[in-house]
This record gives sequence, C-alpha cells and structure tokens, in this order.
Amino acid sequence: MPRSRNKVGAQPGHTGHKRPLAELSDTDKIIECKPQACCSACHHHINVNEQCSRRHQVFDLPKVPLEIIEYQIFHGHCEYCNATYKGELPESAPKAK
Repeated sequence: MPRSRNKVGAQPGHTGHKRPLAELSDTDKIIECKPQACCSACHHHINVNEQCSRRHQVFDLPKVPLEIIEYQIFHGHCEYCNATYKGELPESAPKAK
C-alpha cells in the first residue's frame, strides 16, 4: 500500500473537534492558576485580572472505593466431650492464593 503524501495529523483547513466545557456549577473542584506576584523583569507587583483568561477542564473517572471483607473464623469445643470445631468459610468466599 503506497504512503500518502499528506503529513500525519490534522490537515490544513480541517475543523477541529473539541469537547464543550462543563458548566462551573457542575465541576467538583476549581483550581485557580494565577501568575506570580512580582514581574520578573522589573520586580513590581502584578495586577491579576478578576476573570480568568482561559478555562481548562480535565474529566477523570472516579476512583472505585476498595472494599475489604474480613471473614473471621472461630473455633469452639463441645462442653460434654471437649471435641473441637471450627467455622468454615462460605462457598461464596474467594479462596486465598
């Protein structure tokens, strides 16, 4: 199969596809990324705009909470003949590896 003469990636004139930004009320956390306090050229104070210049959103899958189940196995003995017995894991319990 011959290679195309086009470069890899979006070609000139291609309309991009972007995910629309979620409403601010729907976000779980907002992190304000403000510039440094002083100008690195003249060392004077930087006045930060009240409204953000650009919004960048990251959509993360929620972490699944880890569930730890402990099966406690008890031993016992007969009051009459002193024979010992122990509880058994249910069939549904995964076996240790």
